Amino acid sequence: MSVFKREEVLYPEYLPLNLPHREGQIRLISENLSLLLKNSKPMNIFIYGPPGVGKTAVAKFILREFEQYSGIKNIYINCWQYNTSFAILSEIGISIGAFVSRRGWAKDEIFSRIVQTMENNRLNLIVVLDEVDQLVKNDSSVLYDLLRIENYTKQKIGLIFISNDKYVFRNVEERIRSSLNLEEIEFKPYTFLEMKDIVEERMKEAFVAYEDGVSALIAARAAEKGDVRIALEILLKAGRIAKDKLRVEDVKKVIKEEINPKAQEIMKVLSEEEKRIIEILDRPKTTKEIFEELKKSSNISRAEFYRILNEMIKKGLIKILGKKNRLSVLHKVL
Repeated sequence: MSVFKREEVLYPEYLPLNLPHREGQIRLISENLSLLLKNSKPMNIFIYGPPGVGKTAVAKFILREFEQYSGIKNIYINCWQYNTSFAILSEIGISIGAFVSRRGWAKDEIFSRIVQTMENNRLNLIVVLDEVDQLVKNDSSVLYDLLRIENYTKQKIGLIFISNDKYVFRNVEERIRSSLNLEEIEFKPYTFLEMKDIVEERMKEAFVAYEDGVSALIAARAAEKGDVRIALEILLKAGRIAKDKLRVEDVKKVIKEEINPKAQEIMKVLSEEEKRIIEILDRPKTTKEIFEELKKSSNISRAEFYRILNEMIKKGLIKILGKKNRLSVLHKVL
């Protein structure tokens, strides 16, 4: 019997009904784009941050909400797939119902059809260009085209650019850079506690049953890079090998396959106390929990315990994930 209730909840392309810990960014972007409802020009938005921190998910979430409740036409384009001016403009034209041909037409002709369709249908647009660094690298001239649309129609367009690279626009032409008028929004990596919330939300949707401790174990692993995609991949793989319900042991098996091969060599040179602390940290625990567990097999003093902990943190063997009841929450890096 499958442990999955809905396996697709763990797929990278799945867009949940809620995006925990991105409410502030969603509100900021939505309030800006809401100017389109008054036929006013919004700021263009640049979302940046490392992979797996919710940039694309937030953009698609906002597009979905605007599509359902505002009537504003929304277009999402991944610039890995469409990375030339012709491809971008053709995709926008087709998306808004303009008659355009993907072959044999000049770029200016497609541009004119887009403007005409927006004007005739009183159509305001939101266009998301994800992985915009691919477009900047190959053909950034389309940015200038999109920025000048409003010179030819009373209708408005809101642009959202997404990239891992904060400085993606640094080498574009001055006429483009000066016209971008960007509102920059940084997406930082998820913390352990934020990751744990996200994992638990997905687990509720995805699984019939699961053990306590699964979410903390997965969140700790994924929080090392702040990348939620790591958590989803572990959940999916662990779910596929689980029997009656998702267990901690299933997750450990998946994580073990991904462990750095140098970890075994490092373990050989650790002191007995350090090895025991690594064993105790099978999931994130507070300093109090670690000390109480360690005392069962050692006469170590509290002062010596904290000295060892500090040394292990300096060596990069363990890391502080956050605070719980004023106590540091630690997890192993190995």
